[in-house]
Amino acid sequence: MKNWYYSDGLEKHGPFSLEELKNHPIDEETHVWVDGMDDWKPAGEVSAISMLFDLGAPPPAIVKEESNSASMITDHDMEDERPMPKTYLVEAILVTCFCCLPFGIVALVNAAKVESTYRTLGYEEAKIASDNALKWTKWSLWSVVIGLGLYFIFFMFLLVFSLGIS
Repeated sequence: MKNWYYSDGLEKHGPFSLEELKNHPIDEETHVWVDGMDDWKPAGEVSAISMLFDLGAPPPAIVKEESNSASMITDHDMEDERPMPKTYLVEAILVTCFCCLPFGIVALVNAAKVESTYRTLGYEEAKIASDNALKWTKWSLWSVVIGLGLYFIFFMFLLVFSLGIS
């Protein structure tokens, strides 16, 4: 293991391993020295650590095309200004826990898709996911209401039938 040193211009610091050296405030102009070097060199000229500063070419600047015509505004431009549709996540969780599990799971999946769909595909697709979440939440709720209603009717039928036979 080689011992690395660096200088802040006033005093030298070290010894450090290469991994430890990465955690210190050095840049391409900071002078470094390692066992086996003749003299101090700027860190940017030492191949073993120059990779710390090789950030590659900077990305190109973002050029936004502007149009003089107001008629060039597309539906996609308008979608960015519309707020995200309601996710119905809380409602989907509640109906999954307390109502119909299969319908609730479908509602949960659609509710979870709303935000990510809005951010990636836009408003229209997020609105579809939101509408589906609401639809399946309602199906889950109504299936329990209908199921309990049928259970109550069946229970009353059995009660009346058992009292009628006696």
